[in-house]
Amino acid sequence: MKYLIEQKLLAWGDDFTIRDAEGKQIYFVDGQGISFGNKLSFEDLEKQQLAFIEQRVWAWGNEYDIERDGTLLARVSRKSASNSQAMRFFVDVPGPEDLEAVGNFIARDYKFIRHNVVVATVQSDESTGGIFVDVPGNEDAVLLLSAVIVIDLVSQEPVSSASLFRE
Repeated sequence: MKYLIEQKLLAWGDDFTIRDAEGKQIYFVDGQGISFGNKLSFEDLEKQQLAFIEQRVWAWGNEYDIERDGTLLARVSRKSASNSQAMRFFVDVPGPEDLEAVGNFIARDYKFIRHNVVVATVQSDESTGGIFVDVPGNEDAVLLLSAVIVIDLVSQEPVSSASLFRE
């Protein structure tokens, strides 16, 4: 299924709407306005929390946990290749189903790979400034959409930003 993620620019915190291929809003991601680290609630339209995204503020580098019902679903971390400016993101899922995101994160053009197989693709939508995410029906859409939001927050953040407090 194809999704469109759009960040709400005039919001208190990092808020996102997620639409389906027909343009109908199906999810909302509500970022807390002021918090120690970044915290976001991934919700359906009935405000049922489907996942909780939280920055690990004392971790080395940029790491976020994605939880479902209080249980760790995945840990997303940014890694720089040694002797290179290249960036990669890892989605560490309990068990053998880890994912790696590779591509151009600033341009929002990348893919998620598991066991050398592409499981989802991400592309910038120039007309809305949003992000298209194509997720096959057999994959966990909430996990992948949450990982895309984390990657966008980390890769679009100014390099000089060192504050643990988010507004």
